[in-house]
Amino acid sequence: MHAISTDNMHTWVKQYDWTFGSSAGYEPYDWRDPFVFYDNEMDVWRMLLAARKKTGPDRRRGVTAQCISHDLINWETIEPFWDPERYIAMECPEVFKWNDWWYFVYSEFSDRFTTQYRMAKSLNGPWISPKNNSIDGRAFYAAKSLFLNGRRYFTGWIATKENESDDGAWQWAGSMFTLEAAQNKDGTLSFFIPEERIESVGQKSNYLLNERLIRADGYLSTMITQIEEKHPTYIKFTVNTKGETKDWGVLLRSSRDGNESYVVRVEMANNRLVFDRWPRKKLGSEQWQVSGDIPYFIELERQVELRQGTHSLEVLQKGSLGVAMLDNQVAMSFRMYDVASGQNGIFVDDGEIELVSLETRG
Repeated sequence: MHAISTDNMHTWVKQYDWTFGSSAGYEPYDWRDPFVFYDNEMDVWRMLLAARKKTGPDRRRGVTAQCISHDLINWETIEPFWDPERYIAMECPEVFKWNDWWYFVYSEFSDRFTTQYRMAKSLNGPWISPKNNSIDGRAFYAAKSLFLNGRRYFTGWIATKENESDDGAWQWAGSMFTLEAAQNKDGTLSFFIPEERIESVGQKSNYLLNERLIRADGYLSTMITQIEEKHPTYIKFTVNTKGETKDWGVLLRSSRDGNESYVVRVEMANNRLVFDRWPRKKLGSEQWQVSGDIPYFIELERQVELRQGTHSLEVLQKGSLGVAMLDNQVAMSFRMYDVASGQNGIFVDDGEIELVSLETRG
């Protein structure tokens, strides 16, 4: 569908004669999310669409369809831009070039419900998948991007949960949030909270803590007493991990003894960042009925290469919303409904960490 504005986009006039639906071989209900860009090499306009083929296994018919045009009015459907025979659908497709690399971004809903990206040296592919190819986890979806002043931003939504409950199913849409991307030397992308967003929270406070948590054969946590009365919106921990430390992380909205809390955990041994809570879910009155076989919110995990040494872990939270950022490299969004307030703490599991500094805002 098309519309034209002649007054700087204040009013629009629909061009009904230019409307066209799905081409032969595609389902009529998934012919949407158009992304139009100019291909200088082919001297043609390209349009990518989220589409589904009419035939094939039901959950593997998703395709990024493609049309071309010389006048932005008449469009010809050509071979698919990408047909992985893997997903139900890939929504919100887009492509952009950044230095020597092309990037293809899409949001898949089949087995992961995440916004992902692929890379290529040419618009014709092949589109390779980096090891960590998602922009965020399950809670951040349908992201679209843009360049602004030489920086690349991805804006999507942090999904709400049914009945505003930690145990509720993820819902469609939620709260808008923006992450920034950095291009690594190998062309892969890192994602983090934009500096301006952090600075907008409020005045910064710095603390030099020089505190060690050591427990080689178990678990040890402590509350951060310096900020007990402040309940900051933004917290940044800088730590040094020692030896073969297994896990460490922060406790959010915690009971004073650390027994009940939300948890952002850095799993050094498993090379991942996860979101957890305790108690996870009480299934009954018996001691063993605590969902102990669920190690964390399965949808909220981020793979990251980890080595012992200096790390920063930042958390931005407001109401039920939360976004964690590890080493300015990996972002993980989440929701916290059931507990609204509490203490902030830090912990170590089978190892040793030195808490070097703490920065807060808000």
